[in-house]
Amino acid sequence: MKDTVNTQVTPLEKLLNMDQASDILGVSKSTLYSWICQKKIRVVKAGSKSMFKPSDVWDYIQSHTVEPIKVG
Repeated sequence: MKDTVNTQVTPLEKLLNMDQASDILGVSKSTLYSWICQKKIRVVKAGSKSMFKPSDVWDYIQSHTVEPIKVG
């Protein structure tokens, strides 16, 4: 039996530019550039432009969300 490869195609997302991503994240573009250099957030390079998949921005937000501490 042949091994099968998952060929499921995911829908394309409209990429966010630096201004849009920095606005969503509430940080300056220089902070976002720093995060890219530190590989803290995934980026899509389109020539010299840095673009972001909305799902990657959401993943970054989710991975940096702190749950509240329950007292009592």
